[in-house]
Amino acid sequence: MSKRRPSDRETHLRSSSRGRPREGLRPGERVRDYPTVTVRLPDDVRVLLRALCLQMDMPLWQTIRHLTVCFVRDLPGVERRAVMRRARIANGN
Repeated sequence: MSKRRPSDRETHLRSSSRGRPREGLRPGERVRDYPTVTVRLPDDVRVLLRALCLQMDMPLWQTIRHLTVCFVRDLPGVERRAVMRRARIANGN
């Protein structure tokens, strides 16, 4: 009786990790330790955001972080400095 070899797909499914990665943005951080933010979005925006995550192959939290950083970076200088000032104050610095 010959043994059947597992297909590449079966091997990949067994060897791949399940769920989201545990690591956060910096070494030693865990995603589950980050504060939770709840947002209500219209269906079309939610679908667009999910499609963006899939296209970029990034988890939702990283995609939102990236979009936020890019948005702030593209603000005019006066507005960007005001946002950064408020963020430092809110962070206690």
